[in-house]
Parts: sequence; C-alpha cells; structure tokens
Amino acid sequence: MKYKYKYIDLDGKIKTDTASFMSKDAAIDQLKSKGYQIVDIKAAGLQLNLGYNKKFSNFKISTLCSQLYLLLDSEVPVNAALDLIAENDLNDSFNKEIAKINQKVISGYSFSKAVEMSGKFPSSFNNAILGGETSGNLPKVLKRLAIYYNELYKTDKRIKNALYYPKILGVLMIIIVSFILTKVFPEFIDLFLASDIKLPSITQKLISISEFASKRLWLILITLFTIIILQKTVYQKSNLKYFIDKYRLINKKVFKFYQNMIYSQFLNVFSILIISEVDIIKSLEISLKSVENIYLAKSLERAKEKIAFGKDIGTAFSEIEGFPNIITQTIKVGEKTGKLSESLEHLSDYYNEEIRFSSEKFVALFEPAMIIIMAIIVGFVVLAIALPIFDIVNIY
Repeated sequence: MKYKYKYIDLDGKIKTDTASFMSKDAAIDQLKSKGYQIVDIKAAGLQLNLGYNKKFSNFKISTLCSQLYLLLDSEVPVNAALDLIAENDLNDSFNKEIAKINQKVISGYSFSKAVEMSGKFPSSFNNAILGGETSGNLPKVLKRLAIYYNELYKTDKRIKNALYYPKILGVLMIIIVSFILTKVFPEFIDLFLASDIKLPSITQKLISISEFASKRLWLILITLFTIIILQKTVYQKSNLKYFIDKYRLINKKVFKFYQNMIYSQFLNVFSILIISEVDIIKSLEISLKSVENIYLAKSLERAKEKIAFGKDIGTAFSEIEGFPNIITQTIKVGEKTGKLSESLEHLSDYYNEEIRFSSEKFVALFEPAMIIIMAIIVGFVVLAIALPIFDIVNIY
C-alpha cells in the first residue's frame, strides 16, 4: 500500500514523499529507523479495501502460537515447525500463508521478518516475536501470546453469543412494530376519529409517532445514515471523542466493564513485549497503538516521553488522570524489585479474569433486559390500540 508522508530529514528540512509499505505501522518504523521525524503520514490516493489484506482472527493466531510453542519447546526448528503446521490443510488460506512464511524463513529471513512481511498479523504480535527471537525466549513469548489471543477470542465469542438471540428479537420487533405503525394502525385512526370518543393519551402519542413514521420515514433513514457516516469520519477525529473517551475512562461506576477492556488491551500487549525483552520505550510505543481510547492513548504518549527523560514507569503512569492505583502500585513494586515483567504478567492476568467475570455477568443480564424492553415497547403499542377499541365497544 502506498503512503504519502511529510517528515523532517537529518538536516532539519521538511520534505514530502510517497512510498509503498506493508502497513502504516511498518512505514512509521522504517522511517524512524532512518532517523526521520514524522510530521504526517496517510494513505496515498483512493484505497479500496477488498479484504485481501485482512488480518487473521484471534482464534487462528492463538492456535498458531499454541502449536508453535509446543513444537519449539520440544526443540523442533522454526522452519520444520512451520512446515508441520502448514501441511495440515494446504487448501486453507491460513495454512497457505504459513507455508509462504516458511518459504521466507527457509530463504534466509528471520521468523519475525517473515511474519511482518505477510501483513496478516498485528504489529504488536510482530514485535513480540522479534523480541522473543532477540532474547532467546521465543517459546515463552509464544505461550503468552497464545493465552492472550485465546482470551480475546473467548471474550468476543461470549459477547457475540449474548447478542445473537436479542439481535434476532430486536430485528423482528422493529419489523413488526414498523408494520403496525405504517400499515395497520393508520386503518384504526379513521375509526377512532369517526367514533367521536376521547382518545387516551397513549393512543394520541402513538398516532403522532405513526403519522411521523409514515410521512417522514425517508427523513429517519437519512438521519440514521448521516449519524453513521459522521461517527465513522468526523467524530473519530474530533475533540468530542477525546472528551467522551476521557469520561468513559474516569467514570468508575458506569463504565467499569469498558475500562477493564481498555486496560486489558494495553497491559496484555505491554507485558508480552516486556517479557520479549523489547525496550520500554519501544514497548510503550507499540502498546499504546493497541488502545482503543484516544484519551488513554494520548496520555500514554505523554507518559512515554517522561519515561524517556528518566522518570519511573509507575510514577509516569500515576500522573495520568483516572489511571488505576492497582496498576501504578504494582508496576512500582515490579520496578523496585527488578521483576517488572512478572508484575505486568500478574496485572494482565487480573484484568483478563475481571473481563471474563464481567462478560459472564453481562451475558446473564443482557438477554432478560432486552426481553423486558421489547415487552414494554410491544405492550405500549397493543395498549394504545386496544384501549380506544374497548371504549368504542362499550359505547355501541
């Protein structure tokens, strides 16, 4: 993919250039390795994503890491391990990619470089593999990566399974209620008005909703479409998202599950990189890219700069508003005892367990909550139609 980038070269001059890179992260890493200071970088021209460079799923990455860990821990060479994994089913796209990676390894590339060149894995995964190779701890790193991606897979699966049934009910409810409001209920309106009875307030409200839905359906659809487009474009880059993300991260009572997810994302990647013996600054640089919260990502960027000037990690993190004390205190203990990697590993395990517990609780409560909401909406519509009909029957 081509990227257009503006940078400051070694002579301090601002220049603009265009070049092809595997990904945006790869472009940034390569440009920084040349000593350039990046001012701006973005995809050049119109980029059509047809799914050809889609990343592998968490399940497949976890499976690969588990298999590689078992083979490498049994002292099987990397290329032989990759060959054993790839030969399972050569018709599968995942195994085909593993075979390509193996060919690069056989031709002289390191495993981490071959993985990076494939473009199918997250940058944090690539760097963890590189760190594992450099430190000689590749099996240990693969084991940790297998656990991490398996936890991501299971969490996603639990939430998707929890939403599956309510989604079906929700779609059916929208179709049925829309049909009643736009096709059935208008037929009753003339009957109600002709009967000269005083309509209940609930029926009057439903009439207003029905008339608006019948005459302004196009406006509703355009509004929804506009909101989605704005959310995908303007909102993602606006200051509003920064402040909303900050609120969601600081409010401990309402957004506890969300906060656990965000901190788990950061701690899992950070701990794996530290275990892989990637240096602190590089580990932070990669880890903050995995954080799906603009406020925390920018706060970690500022903390990284403080750490680069000599401040302790725990102290730098403690200056981030809303950052949990359990994280900062555990990291400080790890730094003082020289066991930072173990401290980060314990923290990531703790947050993984918190997410598992919270997601199970969410699954248990969400489905009945959705059924209750649907019952209230359907009950509202039925009462609004039934009450005036009863009045008409009593009159006549």
